[in-house]
This record gives sequence, structure tokens and C-alpha cells, in this order.
Amino acid sequence: MDIWDSPISRPDGYLLDPSALIIIAISPNYKADVEGARMDTQSPHTRYIYTMMQNQFIQQGSLNFRFIPVCFLNSSQKHVPSWLQNTRVYLWPQEMEDLLLGLFRAEKYQVCLYPHLLSTTSIVPV
Repeated sequence: MDIWDSPISRPDGYLLDPSALIIIAISPNYKADVEGARMDTQSPHTRYIYTMMQNQFIQQGSLNFRFIPVCFLNSSQKHVPSWLQNTRVYLWPQEMEDLLLGLFRAEKYQVCLYPHLLSTTSIVPV
């Protein structure tokens, strides 16, 4: 069976799966693609996926639980779409560890359940 024979193509399947986290690679080219300022062979696909994500964001009451914007080299907060401006934006590679912890839904620090056993602090790096 061909995975592309299904009524929902593979990229759409991930977009429609609410348990899937989606990393958005932010760059000046991405911003130009989604705003229609640039046209190449990938631009229509990029705009389609962008529109699907934005619609899901609106359907969730403008709350973001899935989309993780990551700024790569030569990009900054100004390249992040307006609907993601209130979301935590990661800088690559400077915040790689925080990004990976977020993807695995792990905590950077773990609260010790038995602080009286520690001599100085009750927060332990993981």
C-alpha cells in the first residue's frame, strides 16, 4: 500500500494530528514565502502548510499548544508570523538544549521531593 494513496496526504496527516508538535523553521525566506513576496516551486506548499497551521491556531481560540517557532541564522523575532509573536521562540543553535527539552516535554530542573536530604538547595539540575 502506498502512503500517498490515502485521502489525507502525509504532511496533512501530521498537521491534523493534535498530538504532533510542529517545528516552524523561521527565516527571511520563510517570511517572504508566507507573505507572498517570493515565488518559487516551494512557495505554494509553504503557504498551504502555513494557512493550515494558522487556521488550527484560530480554531484553538488563539492558543498555541503545538507550533514551535525556531529562528535560524539571519533571522529574528521580526521574521516570526504575527500570530506566533506571543509564543516562546527558540534561537538555533544557542537554545538547542531548551528546544530539545521542550520537544521531549522534560524539565530543565527537577524539584527535589526530599529537600531536607540536600544541604544547600532543593532544585537539582537534570
